Order: sequence, then structure tokens, then C-alpha cells
Amino acid sequence: MGRKKEKHGGKVAAPQQSPTITPMQFMMVDLDNFNDKIYICQSEKFNWTVHLYRGTFFKEDYLVMDAYCHTHQTNWACDANIQVYIWDRSVQLIKHHFESKKNCMSCPAFMKWADFVNPDNGYVHDGRVIVDIHITETPKLAEKNLSVVTKEYPGITNLWLTVGRSRFHVNKELLAHTSEFFLDELKNKKLKDHYVIDDISPCDFKLYLDLTYNPKQYFSSFHAKDMLDVAKRFGNTEIVPTCHNVVLEDLKDNKISTKDRVKMADTYDFETARELFTSETTASPSSHPRFMTLERFKQGAQKPSPSSKCPEVHAITSKTLEKYRNDYRNRDKTKVEKKEEVVVVAVQEEKVEEDDDVIFICQIDHRAKCQAMWNNLEVEEEEEFDWTMPSTSGCRRICNI
Repeated sequence: MGRKKEKHGGKVAAPQQSPTITPMQFMMVDLDNFNDKIYICQSEKFNWTVHLYRGTFFKEDYLVMDAYCHTHQTNWACDANIQVYIWDRSVQLIKHHFESKKNCMSCPAFMKWADFVNPDNGYVHDGRVIVDIHITETPKLAEKNLSVVTKEYPGITNLWLTVGRSRFHVNKELLAHTSEFFLDELKNKKLKDHYVIDDISPCDFKLYLDLTYNPKQYFSSFHAKDMLDVAKRFGNTEIVPTCHNVVLEDLKDNKISTKDRVKMADTYDFETARELFTSETTASPSSHPRFMTLERFKQGAQKPSPSSKCPEVHAITSKTLEKYRNDYRNRDKTKVEKKEEVVVVAVQEEKVEEDDDVIFICQIDHRAKCQAMWNNLEVEEEEEFDWTMPSTSGCRRICNI
């Protein structure tokens, strides 16, 4: 006789807790003179910075959105959903992976400016726009097959590119703006859906698209030659200095041995090697936003005063947050509901200095203190802030709740 099977006791899985939502809310006015705004919010684990500005590429104005994630930890990683509402109306859901050396999500084609200010679209009411951004940290999903990628980039997407068995959904105007090859294809009306590229690997092309959307991000110096070849293939001059800076940074930090330096010098042609190993080629950081015209950037020095607090702000925050939570609760009604999580409430202050272009939002530990924040919180004038790489490490706490 076989051995009697034993029953193995198992632990009952604990009900999944509702996600912690980090909301940011602000109001935009005087859209004709709007240039850019930076919003900073502190949460329990990560600090978030959102930069909205009016940019131009391919001879058309866009509302550009960049989101930065910061933390005091080292070698961190975070997957997040960024839900954007305008007047309680969901307009964009962006899923992005952040990490210590890739802490920026850039969305150049977030929305066409003409569509944004068009009164028929319902984004502007009485010359004002209320924007809610809810950031939710999500668990990382393991990638099953890195050789087959299907990626949809944030913002307006109007072109599917097929590379091998991988597919990429991108904005063709952005490609044409940054690449001479794609510009010629668009002019010749060849840049249509299911456009096939068969002379490049999917992994290299994915990195090329990542750098097209956001060239200021880290990648290995040993990929620099491949990226230079790809940049030459598509006529993208913006990626070339990025590759140079990556190699120079590794050389400066002594991450590359002398033997590897010789191998890299043999791999590159003479002109490229001379540029890579000459310190004068290091590009200095620029405070100029990538897609903002120089004329508009100079006008931004005047810094028009932001609007005062809108009476509809508190009502919209409560409504949109409740809707966002219900989406998660309705996924599994059999699970026991946990206590409602503590959320970070972001508000634009009633009194703001006239030349302040950075709005600071502080963490609130208890929901009962939310109403008191509306009446007591004051905003101080901030020192000059380098928003090319926004960081909350140098920001002063403006309240202690």
C-alpha cells in the first residue's frame, strides 16, 4: 500500500491592501502667456516632480509633461501608474519604470496645444484649467521574453513600427523632428502604420526610441558604439553627444580599465575615438527645456504670477480620488476592505509670491488635518531652482504638519 497522503496546512492569503495614491493638483491660468510650471510633492517613500511646459516640435505647439522620481535610497527601482485628470476627466494613463539612473519619464507629445485650449474640447473653463495627477506605485511584472517587445510610448501615438517580432507605438511627428531619415519618409508619405524596419535589432531600436523620447538617461558605455551607428543610420544628431557623455562619464569614474579603453579605441574610428576621449567634448547641462523655443524661454524670465486658489479644487480632489479607489476595490469584492489609506493631498496655495515658478506640496499625515491646511499653509519664495534635473533634496520644507 502506498503511503497515506498528508494534508498540508496552508496560510490564508491576506487581503490585498489598497494602493497608496500620491495626488498632485494645480490650476493653470493665463494660457496665452503660459510657459512652464514645476510641481513638487513629497510622499512616504518617493518624492515626485512634475514639469509641464509649452513646447514646439515639427512646427506645432504641444503641452509637454516630464515626471521625475526621487528618493534617498541607492539602487532603487519603482514601477508607477501616472493618471492625469483635467476637470475630473481622465485624459492619460502612463505606466513607467523608474530607477536610480533613469528617474525621468518624458512625454513630449502629451497633448496638442491647439486641442488643449480649444473650448469645444472642454479642458478650459473660464480661462482656467484644473489638473489632477495621481501617482500609484505598482508591483513590477517580470518580462517573459526580452527579445520580443511590444511597447506603447506615452502621449499621442499615431504610428506602429515593426522591428523583427517586436512592435512599438510612437509619435511620428516626434520621430520626424529628431531624425532626418524619418523626416524624409514622412515627407514622402511612406511613414504609415505597420512600418517595417528589418536592418536593426529590436533591443537596439528600443534603446534608440527611449533616447528619442528622453535623451538624458543612463545606458552602458559599451552600447555607445551601437547607438552611434543607429544614430548615423537614422540621421539623429541629438543622440551623438549623449553617447559621448556616457563614455566620458565612465572614463572619469574609472569604470573602464586601461585594457578595455584600448579595445574601445580600436572599435571606434579615429575621429570618433578622438572625440570620445577628449574632455572638451563633454556637453555642459543646459537650463533650456528641450522643446521650448528660445524666444519663449527668454519670456519666461518675467514669470507671470500664478493664480489664486480655485473654490472647486477641494471638491474635485475628493471626487477623483474616490473614483480612483473604487476602480481597485471593484476588482475583487470578496476581499475584506482595509482602512482607507492615508493619501497625500496636494493643493495650490492661496498666497503665492509673484515670481515663484515652483509650487511645493508637503506631506500630510492625517486626513483630519486636510481642511486646516487650506487655511494655514503659506508658501515661501523659493531660491533659484535648476529644473533641468529637478530634485527635492535641496527644497526647503515649508510647513510641518
